Amino acid sequence: MARALPRIYGTYLTSGRVLVLFVLVLLVFIATVIAIGSIRDEKERESAGILAGVIPFAVLIFLLGFSSWANYNTIVNTPTSRPGGVAAGFVEVYGEAAPKGEYLKSPFGGEECAFYRYRVSEVEGIGLYLNGDSGNFLVRDITGAVEVDPYGAEFDTSGWRSFHVKEKEKIPSRISHFIEEVRRDYWWSPSSAVFKGKDMMYQEYFIKKGEKVFVTGTAVPWYDLSSGKYVPKIIIKRGKDNGFFYISKKEERDVLRDMRNQAMLFISGGGLATIVGVWYILLKLKVL
Repeated sequence: MARALPRIYGTYLTSGRVLVLFVLVLLVFIATVIAIGSIRDEKERESAGILAGVIPFAVLIFLLGFSSWANYNTIVNTPTSRPGGVAAGFVEVYGEAAPKGEYLKSPFGGEECAFYRYRVSEVEGIGLYLNGDSGNFLVRDITGAVEVDPYGAEFDTSGWRSFHVKEKEKIPSRISHFIEEVRRDYWWSPSSAVFKGKDMMYQEYFIKKGEKVFVTGTAVPWYDLSSGKYVPKIIIKRGKDNGFFYISKKEERDVLRDMRNQAMLFISGGGLATIVGVWYILLKLKVL
């Protein structure tokens, strides 16, 4: 089994859509606090205080519903390409996931796979120590293969598998070996990479050998220099103009069903909660 160099994620800049959502929710929060502060009755003002968190959260859910609906429409309106015939532009492909070289071993469980992601964090607190993946992988079928750079992709992450190592417990040798390997390959990785004396969670997500994946993202021209020659090729990655980049182990019809259901739930639930919250504040302000 060939050794694969694990990749560490650096600081990832959020997309313009996420920034817009953050600004809108912040403005809603400020407006809600001002409105609640204008309620004259002190008891009613205190009882309405919970809405300072509820209304912005409801608006966020409502907006996320529209974001899911936009992603749903993007997939519906994008024809599925064969991996061997992908052209530059926004695309979607479906095929078997495969590594660029030999098959890999997941970092903590040792499962044979085509690709893996990993995350190391504290069980209590907000410490996130390591976060990365095994690098680019291929999607292939009988027509050929196309390379995928998964950095910045939204994954169907229902397959996260966790290994909880409690404080003072001995760290399993596979986990310790992987962390030390990361330290050796990346001099700028955390110096406390073995994390002794802390309650830690080691998580991995992997695509099994022979498993098929659905990928939608931006295909761009690239050049392979591994052979010492400029060999043109196409690679699917997160686009600059269209930031929607999604990788799932489900088929397209299942992805669309889940996105549609989530969008309907978020839009209806978030919208209703927002209306009820605003109505209550306006009632207490004696506007209604």
